[in-house]
Amino acid sequence: MQDLGCKTIDKQLIRQMFSEINGNGNQHLLIYEEFVEFLESKLSTTTTTTDNHSNLVDDFTTLSTQKIEFDIETLFNCYDLDKNGYIQPKELRKVMKRSIG
Repeated sequence: MQDLGCKTIDKQLIRQMFSEINGNGNQHLLIYEEFVEFLESKLSTTTTTTDNHSNLVDDFTTLSTQKIEFDIETLFNCYDLDKNGYIQPKELRKVMKRSIG
């Protein structure tokens, strides 16, 4: 977080992040789909293939996609502290504070 210019995690920063991420306008809950959309907007992967290796790349892409989906779900669950299926601002703030020490 410090590398991103964030020295402190305050309520204003969390509100700002929620307003950027939150697609349904609810400033108090972040659903899994919004979390995924946010990550997809920040992470882009492209694969270039040649005809000779297309089957191998397709298999790898499928495995990679499954791993990425698992990793995203795991990450979401790290932020969803009360395991209710939503990330609340207080949960985001708590996890972010832990990550910067």
